[in-house]
Amino acid sequence: MPELKWGVHKTTEADFPPEAIAKHGLKYCQRAGVLAFKGGGKNSTPRIHTPKPFRDLLIEIALSANDQSEVRDQ
Repeated sequence: MPELKWGVHKTTEADFPPEAIAKHGLKYCQRAGVLAFKGGGKNSTPRIHTPKPFRDLLIEIALSANDQSEVRDQ
């Protein structure tokens, strides 16, 4: 199994849209989270989609579990 990256991403001003920081302040934005300011309006794609590296990991785990079940069936 691949090693997972664990930890907390420390958000900075660069993670948020400048207009959100101007309107709410950095501390509010950090409490709300980066995804609260992604997409918006009718485009919620960034909040819905699974990140590609995590998707690939889930597929790899599923495929390895499938391989194990084939070995057990024999």
